[in-house]
Amino acid sequence: MMESLLMVLLKIKRVVEDPNALPGEREAAMGKLNLLCEKHGLSLADLVSEEKKVAFYSYRNKEEEDLIAQIAFCVLGKNEVGMWRGDRPKSIGLKLTRAELVEMSAMVDAFLPAFRKEKKAMSKRFAHAFFQRNELFAPSSDDGGEERECSLSSEEIGKILDLASSMDKTAVPRKQIGVAGF
Repeated sequence: MMESLLMVLLKIKRVVEDPNALPGEREAAMGKLNLLCEKHGLSLADLVSEEKKVAFYSYRNKEEEDLIAQIAFCVLGKNEVGMWRGDRPKSIGLKLTRAELVEMSAMVDAFLPAFRKEKKAMSKRFAHAFFQRNELFAPSSDDGGEERECSLSSEEIGKILDLASSMDKTAVPRKQIGVAGF
């Protein structure tokens, strides 16, 4: 499980405030804390602030809506999160603290484009895998016919074969293909 940015920052903050920590540990932790807060546009006060505001996130379809919900579960550390429908179609709102907002936005900005890219690639693989699983290709012949060059990488072929192995094979009833009675 990925540890949230807020959890990491709070752990570092605990080292800074720990009276049993060595002075060098506290200084290093404070430097790291300041660096990370600056990088993510947070203040130390943001880390402990409980003030929440609604932030809206747009999506294109049900799968993307589910992805945003999963990210919210991860950021908020809960399996149930209150969400609001936005004024615009296909947007949802979440009540977030400033620190949660920074983390949620960073994760949505990273995962949503990756999700879209992978879904597009998976769609292409799906068709190839279905054809492979159900053996929907011409039988090989020794008549000297020309074989087509495969433009897929061996890595892509491996992914297609893995996907194909997870699919159920489709059985075509014999009477539908004109061989009833066998």
